[in-house]
Amino acid sequence: MDNHLSHEGGPYQEFDCRLSQRAELERAIAARNRAVKLRPTSAIGYCERGRLWQEVGEHEFAIQDFNRAIELNPMSAQTYNDRGICWAKKGAYVRAMGDFEAAIELDSSCAEAYNNRGNCWFMKEEYERAIADYNRALAHGSQAAFIYYNRGTCWAKIGDQERSLSDFGRAIERDPTLADAYYNRGNRWFENGEYDKAIADYESSLEQDPNHARAYHNRGCCLVRKGEYGKALADFTEALRLAPKMTTAFLHRQWVEDTWGLLHSRRRFLYLSNDQPEDWTIILANWSAKNLSGA
Repeated sequence: MDNHLSHEGGPYQEFDCRLSQRAELERAIAARNRAVKLRPTSAIGYCERGRLWQEVGEHEFAIQDFNRAIELNPMSAQTYNDRGICWAKKGAYVRAMGDFEAAIELDSSCAEAYNNRGNCWFMKEEYERAIADYNRALAHGSQAAFIYYNRGTCWAKIGDQERSLSDFGRAIERDPTLADAYYNRGNRWFENGEYDKAIADYESSLEQDPNHARAYHNRGCCLVRKGEYGKALADFTEALRLAPKMTTAFLHRQWVEDTWGLLHSRRRFLYLSNDQPEDWTIILANWSAKNLSGA
């Protein structure tokens, strides 16, 4: 079995819409449609409708509204920031960064724009530049949990485990419901070989998000290293139920099934041959060490 966890994704953003909210948002869009018709030269109506389009994932419509709002009021930093978020969601990071920079030029204290530009640097794998922008966001007064989370992810990417752990801890202090902060801190504990701490964080992540397939998978990896194969097998199985295409969960479950079965076969052979060690944990530990080291 290899040493690969299921790792974190990109930076955290607060613009995902749950299906349960969509009907309410669509009603709000209809109301904004009426407002825009009544006041077609007001930038505010286009901005408000653009943000609603953004929340339901209709980024093209949102960009059209933000374009019109900027035509009517080119001095709004927030509108450039909002349009930049849409470009980023579409993967157009150069355009997104142009909008975030325009927002910063108009309002040098716009913490959200610094954070969002940092997210673009992250996606471009420019982690040092991302960290610099998250620092600016924090320096301009934002203490939002997701900024600490985003910076913690960057520290992890460049191998600074201590700072990464610190930032994930700060994110959790500010938002104890942030499942991915527990998850990513758990990954850092795992990489430090502190499996009990990692398991505790994966469990906290699952308390906040019971459908977090990667948390099940990575807790399973910890349990393997502790020799708790039955529990690990259950975690890999649950990860696959939630994410049937997770190749690492499939391979790790197969490894546990094969290794666990072989260990039991070896134990039975030694029992029948009367060659029984006093402590079966020795066999388990030696067998795990050999396989987990890639031997």
